[in-house]
Amino acid sequence: MLGLLPAAIHTTGERATAVLILDIDHFKVINDEQGHPAGDAVLRRVANQLRDSLAPPGFLGRIGGEEFLIVVPDTTLEQALAIAESLRKGVNHIDTSRIPALLPITASIGLTLAVPGDGPGSLLQRADAALYRAKRSGRDCVMVESASPA
Repeated sequence: MLGLLPAAIHTTGERATAVLILDIDHFKVINDEQGHPAGDAVLRRVANQLRDSLAPPGFLGRIGGEEFLIVVPDTTLEQALAIAESLRKGVNHIDTSRIPALLPITASIGLTLAVPGDGPGSLLQRADAALYRAKRSGRDCVMVESASPA
């Protein structure tokens, strides 16, 4: 997944590659209180929901325990925000009725848009910084991190 990122990075006027990192909120609590089979079920449901909701040419992959990297080439910031909100709301609507005592699933998302000269490292760093701001802001939200002016 991360190997595909360098080829996807581009900027053209207002359109660029958007990079999102989505983290399932309170996932450790799910694993600790409901067990790893419940955690695995949540991961599968979130992955399926994201895959079904993300239109090409966007693509996604799991990059950490409960983190997903979403890449949307050739988009504007406004479009990327709409996609991120749609993905977040889709996660909120995942049916958990077959997982005993599981609360609704929520997700926090960090978003950034490529700027000229960006590489995978700088994009991931900014998306991760935005993700941590989303978590500190109460979770279940989308935050944007813009590149610092040179």
